[in-house]
Amino acid sequence: MFPSLEINPQDLVVDKSDQELQEFFGQLRDYLEWSEEDAEQVVALGALVAHQFPAMVDDFYSEILRHAATRQVLKDEQQVVRLKQTLQLWLAQLFGGVYDLKYVKARWQVGRRHVLIGLDQTYATAALGRLRIRINAAASVAFETAPGHLSQALRSINKLMDLESAIINSAYQLSFARLIELSAKQQMQQSERLAAIGQMVTGLAHESRNALQRSHACLETLAMEIEDRPDAVRLVQRVQNALDHLHTLYEEVRNYAAPIKLDRQAVSIPKLIMRCWHQLEHKWKPVNSKLRFEMADGLPCDGQWDSLRMEQVLTNLFQNAIDASGDQGEVNCVVLPAPDIAELPPADGLPADRPPRIMIEISDSGPGISIHPPSKIFEPFFTTKTKGTGLGLAISRRAVQAHGGEIDVVPGSKATFRIVLPLVT
Repeated sequence: MFPSLEINPQDLVVDKSDQELQEFFGQLRDYLEWSEEDAEQVVALGALVAHQFPAMVDDFYSEILRHAATRQVLKDEQQVVRLKQTLQLWLAQLFGGVYDLKYVKARWQVGRRHVLIGLDQTYATAALGRLRIRINAAASVAFETAPGHLSQALRSINKLMDLESAIINSAYQLSFARLIELSAKQQMQQSERLAAIGQMVTGLAHESRNALQRSHACLETLAMEIEDRPDAVRLVQRVQNALDHLHTLYEEVRNYAAPIKLDRQAVSIPKLIMRCWHQLEHKWKPVNSKLRFEMADGLPCDGQWDSLRMEQVLTNLFQNAIDASGDQGEVNCVVLPAPDIAELPPADGLPADRPPRIMIEISDSGPGISIHPPSKIFEPFFTTKTKGTGLGLAISRRAVQAHGGEIDVVPGSKATFRIVLPLVT
């Protein structure tokens, strides 16, 4: 997954001037020995294979959408329809014979767009190779009885496909480098802000602790003196509750701003989930809320996690789900293989440079999330509840990210939170 940034997409734009693009394209043409004769060969081939463009487009996107990682980016069916139309136009331009500055700019924007929508270029490059295979197969049929023309046509179209790939990948790499730069800058700014908040709140909490303790002591003494006046006692209790809430607020802000240091150990995932649920018995028992827990067969049962941190995350999500579900509600918790596990044949194992990951999805039977965009609920101090600091989900996100994982809201009518975590580091 790409870094999560709250930036204007235009900040990712890395453009070359018209002159730079022309020089860049000229260097690529010279390197691949692209000529006017090649352009003529491609145009002639295009006239013979144009009727197969729709089938090529369908095959292209069937491969793209076969992967869970790309399905997460291309979630909207109408978006896929528009992209198919764009690819049809792209093929028409590919065989159009006009390879000028406008043509190069259009290809440059493709690579840049992949960064903007968060599409891993690996899949796009592989799909482009698949498209090349389909074009070569169509050319073989078109020149079945003319092997000499076939050789010339294949040489020319493959040169052009190499030009396409080089332009798109160059734009992608420059824009992705910009994304990483902005991500590092934002993370540094976030760390500096959190450090400042932490220092300020720690000071406030230290200075206020004595005052709060004195206030509590005075209120306890007052409560004993007025114990024969129930209404006054209730007012004292309300003041005590308000002081407790203020102390909790200080502690939550301090905990949110503090650096996260993980104490990793082997954690049983099913036991962790059930422990978090049972800790909330005082919440779900009065409303008769139920948990439906499932774990996919064949998954590892242990993770190398900080048990207390992950307990905090899951407990917070369960508590929110119970509150949203209401009386007789149902909370669902499902543990599944993450996409990078699900898509690998068992015989292939896992990639050496990436640890296996699992997915935990927690949903409820409540009305769903009406906040737009849903990611707003992870912002510090954002809350829709009358009580609470609005830091629960923000703290949860920091804890998950500290483990090298991700947490987000799954689009849909129900409130579903998805956590993707590496099992080991």
